[in-house]
Amino acid sequence: MLLTPTYHVFRMHKVFQDATYLPVSLADNPDYRLGEYSVPKISASAAKGADGKTWITLVNTDPSKSEKVEITGNYKQLVGELLTAKTMDAHNTFDAPNAVKPEAFSAKASKGKLVIELPAKAVLVAELK
Repeated sequence: MLLTPTYHVFRMHKVFQDATYLPVSLADNPDYRLGEYSVPKISASAAKGADGKTWITLVNTDPSKSEKVEITGNYKQLVGELLTAKTMDAHNTFDAPNAVKPEAFSAKASKGKLVIELPAKAVLVAELK
């Protein structure tokens, strides 16, 4: 059996089941463009989980460039999992079953700001503490 990147994304987002939506607004969010099509470069959602913790998910849709994200609020750190890969077509095989898998990710606030560098083509699910 192989765990696919899609499986990992669904598993990472389990904390949002039975959660309470928290509003998120993104300022200065550029678009990622490909030909005549464009989408916001960063997508974000947040919720108060059934576990009482505050969760955020961030997605960088740009396949080649990272993006700096600043999270405001009274948060001291962020701890979670990040899923990305070296190439857009990376996948798991029987010879390389863990070629694409989530990695631990954390960031600490500095000078009252929680700033992270979200890698290209990445999905991050993390608890805000």
